[in-house]
Order: sequence, then C-alpha cells, then structure tokens
Amino acid sequence: MPFYPPDTVFMNGEYMLNSTAHWQPLMNGTSGVTPTSYRRRTESFWFFPRDWAIDQIRKEGATHIMVHLEKFTPLEGEDVRVSLQNRHDLQLMASDARGHRLYVFR
Repeated sequence: MPFYPPDTVFMNGEYMLNSTAHWQPLMNGTSGVTPTSYRRRTESFWFFPRDWAIDQIRKEGATHIMVHLEKFTPLEGEDVRVSLQNRHDLQLMASDARGHRLYVFR
C-alpha cells in the first residue's frame, strides 16, 4: 500500500522489483500490463486503510499487506499506522526505520 489508480500504475515498479526477492504473487499487476482485475481492485484498495477496503483486500485472497508509510504524507502515514495498530485482524510482522511495515491477516 498504497495501491495506485490505473493511470499511475507505473508507480508499482518498485513493488514489482522488490517481489523478485520473495517471488510471491502481487495484486499490483505485472510488467506494465494493467489487467481488468487491477482496475477492479483499485476501486476499493485505493481507500486503504478504511475497514471496507481492508475487508476487500482479504476477500481478494491477500494473506499479507505491505505498507510503505513513506509514500503517504506524514499525517496520512501516522493515521494509517494508528489505524492498523488498532485492528484485531492484522498483525505486524516486521517494520523498518523507512516506514515499511509488513502485516499478516490473522
């Protein structure tokens, strides 16, 4: 997260490159192709961390959520962090000083 709208799908390049370290499937699309599923997911994922957006992420089959707090404004990033801290269906697995936070669905 964030999950970018189709007109800014190029912003996912960093996520796709990082995926070569773990080779797990991403919902962010691949290699410049913007599939219909990506466009459909954007309709709810863009509103992360609202409850209904996280519920939709889980319904789509996600087991983890990788959050890049540095991609949000400082105030938004703090709101995201606090919002996720208070959720009982997500557990923080790892974080670093740059604002990367990995959550797993319980």
